[in-house]
Amino acid sequence: MMTHKRSIQILLILGAFLMFVTCKQQTPDEANAEIDQAISEGLKFYQEANFAEALPVFEKAAKKHPGSADLANNVGMCHLQMGDFVRAEEGFKAALSIQKTSKLYVNLGDVQARQGKFNEAVKTLTEATTLDQKNFFAWVALGRAHFSLKEFEKAEKSWNHARTLNESAELLNSLGTLRLHQNKTEDATTLFDKAIKMEPGYAPAYYNLGVLQQKAKEYQKANDNYVRAIAVDAAYLPAYYNLGLVRKELGRKEEAIASFKRFVQLAPKDLEEQIKGAQSEIEGLGK
Repeated sequence: MMTHKRSIQILLILGAFLMFVTCKQQTPDEANAEIDQAISEGLKFYQEANFAEALPVFEKAAKKHPGSADLANNVGMCHLQMGDFVRAEEGFKAALSIQKTSKLYVNLGDVQARQGKFNEAVKTLTEATTLDQKNFFAWVALGRAHFSLKEFEKAEKSWNHARTLNESAELLNSLGTLRLHQNKTEDATTLFDKAIKMEPGYAPAYYNLGVLQQKAKEYQKANDNYVRAIAVDAAYLPAYYNLGLVRKELGRKEEAIASFKRFVQLAPKDLEEQIKGAQSEIEGLGK
């Protein structure tokens, strides 16, 4: 996260490995047919990002079929997508009270982490890995929770285990960020580059590579990677802020002001300190 100190920022973006239930594999009786129908109907809205319409479909069905973990989970997913993490957590806990699966524990652990409950998330995600040691997403999420607690050795252990199961741009980016915290810049660069090659549209790897170059005062290279991050994700907020900083260093004042203004336009109101920092930069560059 960015701070008002306007320092170079390092961002770890992993994304949430959330499991949305799309169907049931049970004996087709009347109750299950109703549940399947509700899931199918709600899923249509969900896939259109119309979460406000999907939610009542799942809630109504969940009340009628309180023994369905699938429906409870999907209620939680809708709340999560709508930014209501407290109710999302309630939904996932309700699902787990019905059926304990590794996938449901991953969902619960993710939403706990989003609320800053990292110790709880570690316990929840450890349970997920215990239930299914081959759950790649559980190991990645567990590493993320440890990283947030600055338990870097445990984070590395979790991510290395995940890497034995699978590999993704997000995982490589996470390991690269860890190496950056360990001041292993060459390793970090290699991992960010590999993440980009694996998924050219993955903005966080471009961003973190830019951060590394910015710290090394390679401002033009940092500029180019921040631009690439924005090119693949126009809403990638931190890249605009740091782009303003490097353009300021490059003496490109008007472009720097434009970058900071774009940051202010896109930033949610709860990033008050960062917005003030950007506005201060705009004011200073305008003199």
